[in-house]
Amino acid sequence: MKDWRVLLQVSLAALVLAQALQAKEVMKVGIRDGYLKSMEYKDVWSAAKAIGVNRLEIEVTPELKCPNLYEANGSLHQIDTPASIKRLKDAFRKHQLSINAFTTVIPIAGDKTPAQIQRWLTAVAKVAEQLKVPVIMMPLIARGIEDEEFIQRAREYVGPLQAVAVQTSVQLTIENLGHYLNRQEILDPILKSFDTKRVGLTLDICNMYWFGHPLPKIYELAEHFAPYVRYVHIKNVKYPDDQKQNQRPEGWEYSKYAEPVKTGDLDFKRIVGFYYHAGYRGDLTLEDDSLGKFRMPELREVHQQDVQYLRQIIAELSSQTRH
Repeated sequence: MKDWRVLLQVSLAALVLAQALQAKEVMKVGIRDGYLKSMEYKDVWSAAKAIGVNRLEIEVTPELKCPNLYEANGSLHQIDTPASIKRLKDAFRKHQLSINAFTTVIPIAGDKTPAQIQRWLTAVAKVAEQLKVPVIMMPLIARGIEDEEFIQRAREYVGPLQAVAVQTSVQLTIENLGHYLNRQEILDPILKSFDTKRVGLTLDICNMYWFGHPLPKIYELAEHFAPYVRYVHIKNVKYPDDQKQNQRPEGWEYSKYAEPVKTGDLDFKRIVGFYYHAGYRGDLTLEDDSLGKFRMPELREVHQQDVQYLRQIIAELSSQTRH
């Protein structure tokens, strides 16, 4: 009996310590590298600093190139050799920025085999481990196949990548994107196929709104998927009042009604709250699709407002935890 009580006390102490450590963790704001180009700064570093962001999500191609990381002389970065990796690391250190995720767009119904994808992701994950990049975000792309085939292919392509996550301690995530993965009946069984500590979810809840789900259902979906969340994308849209509560056609008038994060239909204080209370403390990464509607200097101001709004949400959530 005494041993049982001691074990219980130790377990409770460990739980309290874990909760205290989690409370000290603070979300950060990042941005996808490609969304900085339209401000036309001389280099990506100047663009990031102009809007007050120091964390970038970096796209990486199968050739291990980083097509959106541009220098003032027009050169780009890549991660295909020790020298190029060092050059990238030195650039981020020089400009006092960090990488919050690598993005690898994975075709699961094209001409690349699961083995080819695994070799690519292994190379990217090894660099991520070396540069202390915590997440690799993997949009799964396919067109014109049946739902069950998509689920089967997702498992076939992503399943072997769990070993990559184990070997490198890099968190892999799939993103809810497009026709298939914005539906709970498809996303649920795929996520449940994997160990979430190895392959979790990049949740872009606005993609589900893009798909056509009514606004009330968006909050239900955000809460439902919150336990799977290991990375987050943020954007918003503002549909006409007579469309918000209805099921709309997939992608209906999305570009027309894309809106800065603070002023769109989606209440991100409520949505991020779901993630936060489920234990998520990672980055909120911006990909504001309304940016094409603006020109400098208003464009820069919209970026800055997006960043400030998310930091305000983070501060409020963190304050609630401390109290």
